[in-house]
Amino acid sequence: MYFPSNPAIPANALSWRFTQAGGPGGQHVNKVATAVTLRVSVDALHVKAEVRQKMLSA
Repeated sequence: MYFPSNPAIPANALSWRFTQAGGPGGQHVNKVATAVTLRVSVDALHVKAEVRQKMLSA
């Protein structure tokens, strides 16, 4: 399988979500967004159909 030497993900394919993380940290962890979820829209990526299917089935 071929991988480009400098792969890039378009900014419009990414969505960021900042939330309050659980776990140790006392009151501080309940007040600030200390966790980040980064999602990638497979449909916005320029990949072959077979690669897209593999990504969606994983």
